[in-house]
Amino acid sequence: MTNSQRIEGQRLAINKLNSENARLRHALRWTAAALQEACRKPTIITPQDRWRIDRETLTTGQILDAADAALQGEK
Repeated sequence: MTNSQRIEGQRLAINKLNSENARLRHALRWTAAALQEACRKPTIITPQDRWRIDRETLTTGQILDAADAALQGEK
């Protein structure tokens, strides 16, 4: 393996790790934000409830699915 091939392999590995990090951060951000907001609600929260961060809106179900997938290492 040449030095340039080794460097390219390392670059690809770094990109993969950065992508995984971004996915995990996104799931954690939504989970934390929804949980914080849920603590303020006096009612029962359903999977269909909608949560908003900036211009993006997700349901409770989508947030929990993303968090579960992040914990299981899925995409």
